[in-house]
Amino acid sequence: MAKTIRSGISDLVNVLNKVRNNTTVAQEQIDLQKSINVLFILWQQVIIDQLDKTTQDYKDAIQSLNDAEKVAKTALKDLNKVTDAIKTATVAAKSVDKVVKFAIKLLV
Repeated sequence: MAKTIRSGISDLVNVLNKVRNNTTVAQEQIDLQKSINVLFILWQQVIIDQLDKTTQDYKDAIQSLNDAEKVAKTALKDLNKVTDAIKTATVAAKSVDKVVKFAIKLLV
């Protein structure tokens, strides 16, 4: 289980890559790659930003990343769960974005 957002993103992306490589459903592969791309962008922003690890948003992001990794690992064993992995990865990305506020930075 990740203790930092950076390690949580790395762990999740590693599992999502394996899921993407194992599924034979083209749309799932596309959706997984989109999630991986977003998470990678957030990972880069996490490296740049000084994040306050004591905030509830930070703690929630860690939990969300850990939850998404768990679901992705389940999808590796049962490819019928790939959609669940995509959904929880999206939730995790949104949770991380609450901390780094990357989407807002793009609009300013």
